[in-house]
Amino acid sequence: METSLGLTYMAMGRPREALAPLRHAVEIHETAEVDRGDKGNARFTLARALWQTGGDRERALDLPARALEDYAASGVLRTKQAAQAEAWLAEKRAR
Repeated sequence: METSLGLTYMAMGRPREALAPLRHAVEIHETAEVDRGDKGNARFTLARALWQTGGDRERALDLPARALEDYAASGVLRTKQAAQAEAWLAEKRAR
Protein backbone atom coordinates (compact mmCIF):
# COMPACT_ATOMS: atom_id res chain seq x y z
CA MET A 1 0.00 0.00 0.00
CA GLU A 2 2.67 2.51 1.01
CA THR A 3 4.80 1.66 -2.02
CA SER A 4 1.82 2.26 -4.30
CA LEU A 5 1.13 5.59 -2.64
CA GLY A 6 4.80 6.56 -3.01
CA LEU A 7 4.78 5.54 -6.68
CA THR A 8 1.66 7.65 -7.22
CA TYR A 9 3.31 10.70 -5.67
CA MET A 10 6.41 10.12 -7.79
CA ALA A 11 4.30 9.88 -10.97
CA MET A 12 2.66 13.16 -10.00
CA GLY A 13 6.07 14.82 -9.66
CA ARG A 14 5.75 15.10 -5.88
CA PRO A 15 8.78 13.23 -4.51
CA ARG A 16 8.72 15.04 -1.15
CA GLU A 17 5.29 13.64 -0.42
CA ALA A 18 6.45 10.19 -1.53
CA LEU A 19 9.18 10.03 1.13
CA ALA A 20 7.07 9.20 4.20
CA PRO A 21 5.06 6.34 2.68
CA LEU A 22 8.14 4.92 0.98
CA ARG A 23 10.20 5.04 4.17
CA HIS A 24 7.38 3.27 5.94
CA ALA A 25 7.17 0.64 3.20
CA VAL A 26 10.89 -0.06 3.42
CA GLU A 27 10.65 -0.36 7.22
CA ILE A 28 7.79 -2.84 6.91
CA HIS A 29 9.64 -4.86 4.30
CA GLU A 30 12.69 -5.07 6.54
CA THR A 31 10.74 -6.78 9.32
CA ALA A 32 8.05 -8.79 7.50
CA GLU A 33 8.10 -11.69 5.10
CA VAL A 34 7.21 -10.08 1.80
CA ASP A 35 7.89 -10.73 -1.85
CA ARG A 36 11.50 -9.77 -2.56
CA GLY A 37 10.46 -8.00 -5.74
CA ASP A 38 8.05 -5.82 -3.79
CA LYS A 39 10.84 -5.06 -1.33
CA GLY A 40 13.08 -4.10 -4.23
CA ASN A 41 10.42 -1.80 -5.68
CA ALA A 42 10.04 0.01 -2.36
CA ARG A 43 13.80 0.44 -2.02
CA PHE A 44 14.34 1.64 -5.57
CA THR A 45 11.43 4.08 -5.45
CA LEU A 46 12.65 5.49 -2.13
CA ALA A 47 16.11 5.94 -3.66
CA ARG A 48 14.66 7.97 -6.52
CA ALA A 49 12.60 10.11 -4.13
CA LEU A 50 15.61 10.76 -1.92
CA TRP A 51 17.71 11.74 -4.93
CA GLN A 52 15.08 14.06 -6.37
CA THR A 53 14.58 15.84 -3.05
CA GLY A 54 18.30 16.22 -2.35
CA GLY A 55 18.05 13.82 0.56
CA ASP A 56 20.63 11.36 1.84
CA ARG A 57 22.64 10.67 -1.34
CA GLU A 58 24.62 7.83 0.23
CA ARG A 59 21.43 6.01 1.12
CA ALA A 60 19.96 6.86 -2.28
CA LEU A 61 22.86 4.99 -3.89
CA ASP A 62 22.76 2.08 -1.44
CA LEU A 63 19.07 1.33 -1.81
CA PRO A 64 19.10 0.39 -5.54
CA ALA A 65 22.09 -1.90 -4.97
CA ARG A 66 20.04 -3.71 -2.34
CA ALA A 67 16.99 -3.64 -4.62
CA LEU A 68 19.02 -5.46 -7.28
CA GLU A 69 19.66 -8.25 -4.76
CA ASP A 70 15.93 -8.40 -4.10
CA TYR A 71 15.07 -8.52 -7.79
CA ALA A 72 17.59 -11.30 -8.35
CA ALA A 73 16.10 -13.33 -5.49
CA SER A 74 12.55 -12.84 -6.76
CA GLY A 75 13.13 -14.34 -10.20
CA VAL A 76 12.89 -13.53 -13.86
CA LEU A 77 9.65 -11.57 -13.61
CA ARG A 78 11.60 -8.67 -12.16
CA THR A 79 14.22 -8.28 -14.89
CA LYS A 80 12.68 -5.04 -16.19
CA GLN A 81 12.82 -3.45 -12.74
CA ALA A 82 16.36 -4.70 -12.25
CA ALA A 83 17.45 -3.18 -15.56
CA GLN A 84 15.88 0.16 -14.59
CA ALA A 85 17.59 0.10 -11.20
CA GLU A 86 20.96 -0.77 -12.75
CA ALA A 87 20.70 2.02 -15.31
CA TRP A 88 19.61 4.58 -12.70
CA LEU A 89 22.41 3.58 -10.33
CA ALA A 90 25.05 3.72 -13.06
CA GLU A 91 23.87 7.18 -14.14
CA LYS A 92 23.93 8.57 -10.60
CA ARG A 93 27.33 7.07 -9.77
CA ALA A 94 28.79 8.60 -12.94
CA ARG A 95 27.98 12.10 -11.69
